[in-house]
Amino acid sequence: MRGGKREGSGRKKGEPTKTIRVPESLIDEVKKLIERHKKKKVQNESRNKNQLPLLNSGQLLLLQDVMIKYGKVKSKSAFRNLTSNPNKCKNVFLEIVGELNDNDFETIKEVADLYRMD
Repeated sequence: MRGGKREGSGRKKGEPTKTIRVPESLIDEVKKLIERHKKKKVQNESRNKNQLPLLNSGQLLLLQDVMIKYGKVKSKSAFRNLTSNPNKCKNVFLEIVGELNDNDFETIKEVADLYRMD
């Protein structure tokens, strides 16, 4: 048997789409809007059952650097122990965020945005 319909083939179903005409001058803005939408959707999907965000490795490294800088942990392994689950990670974040100067807060703003509940 050749060709024809195959189970599981084709584009995977996702959010329904619709074709529209967009003025060429707005294409970049529409692309940015779509990227923000996708990023927010991924952030919402990367939360555990308790609605806490699951930080990726880059976000954990940023938080780790700030924690070491402020003397909240002495080593990377101590940081890993403090952030072994989403609840612990949020507690560590809340403990340090009030003490940060503006530059350090900007460093972990991406993490702060994840913990903001809409």
